[in-house]
Amino acid sequence: MIQKSYIYYPSNDLEKLLFKFIWKIEIHHNTQKIEQILPKGTAELIFNLSEDVHYFTDDISKSKPVYKSFINGVNTKSHYLVKTGLQTFIGIQFHPCAIKYLFKIPANEFIDKIIDSFHVLRSTVEVYQLLRSDDNFQNQVKIIKKWLLKEVKFSSYQIERNKMFNLLNFNDPFLFSIKSICDRYNISDRQLRRISEEYIGLKPIDCITYRRYLHSLHEIHYKNDTLTQTAYVCGFYDQSHFIRVFKEFTGLSPKFYKKNKSKLIGHIFY
Repeated sequence: MIQKSYIYYPSNDLEKLLFKFIWKIEIHHNTQKIEQILPKGTAELIFNLSEDVHYFTDDISKSKPVYKSFINGVNTKSHYLVKTGLQTFIGIQFHPCAIKYLFKIPANEFIDKIIDSFHVLRSTVEVYQLLRSDDNFQNQVKIIKKWLLKEVKFSSYQIERNKMFNLLNFNDPFLFSIKSICDRYNISDRQLRRISEEYIGLKPIDCITYRRYLHSLHEIHYKNDTLTQTAYVCGFYDQSHFIRVFKEFTGLSPKFYKKNKSKLIGHIFY
């Protein structure tokens, strides 16, 4: 297996509001490989410059070809890639709300789905063609950034939404209670539910559970604490509750993930 990877992190406040990073990976498999991708609390737009890649959710016999450019919304369950030969992907890992800003479609339309971006936003066709014509990663980043700045305009309320629905913010206790979220942002339960489903695709209580799961994924991946310690740090009732929730999102036990994890958080290779 031969692999090259590149990454670009946001360089200004506007970029930081929109995406976590832009990435590129080039990898060659001599034999068929399966990659399991766990829910990671982000949404992505991915440009597929590969030879032969398929995906499936729970049955490899029902795998489908991956689109040339696709939107992968916030995932609440694992999905899998079946890869052979040379693969090249360029992706933008967005904060969840950015999907709504960019495509002007409620986020719940993208939950647990892989959707052809050419049919959603025609300008992605031109971006795809430009990326194919220039193999230099720095130039590819410039192409993507120029396109994003043209397509997305931020306002003050969007900045507020980003803070409210940042699933990877594990340190703000106000984000782990519906009442505290409503109090902080001066909105009603009904308003919170509406904007939660519109901007992230999940009900508020599900966002809170999801955030706890993501916190546990990071703890397991980067630390060597016991499961009991992880359950406590992440706000689960007990170890059994933690294991049950983790398995609901991933189909795996925390122990299995820890034993088989790759260098890239949320990715397992078979």
